[in-house]
Amino acid sequence: MDGMARDGGLASRVSAGGGRRQWSAAQKAAIVAESYAAGVRVSEVAARHGVNESLVFTWRRQARTSQAMVASERANEELQSSPASFVPVMLCDDAAADQRLQRAAGSIEIAVADVSIRVTVGADAATLAMVLAAVRGVG
Repeated sequence: MDGMARDGGLASRVSAGGGRRQWSAAQKAAIVAESYAAGVRVSEVAARHGVNESLVFTWRRQARTSQAMVASERANEELQSSPASFVPVMLCDDAAADQRLQRAAGSIEIAVADVSIRVTVGADAATLAMVLAAVRGVG
């Protein structure tokens, strides 16, 4: 075999031993980056590199997950390295405050300097950590 097999008009790379091809992290990153270029179809990128389209989508998902984990770890390190501080709390006992609490059930509002952040149920912890780290960095 010459290392290339024809399958439905698309060329796919096959290793000499007939096993799976190993892709380095740099090769995967290059293919993923190419797949995100404007006007490019993932199927075309996959065919050009002789890889299954679903594998390119898997690599894209892994890259997004990896980037989110790195950002989350960085935000956690920043939050842990800064000293804790107290935040003023104001208690109200009026009907308007009760209505606000009922509307905001399941949400948290965080006020830092002149910035107000509302966090709803199901908010992604990694994203929230990044937002808080960014707000802390501005002030």
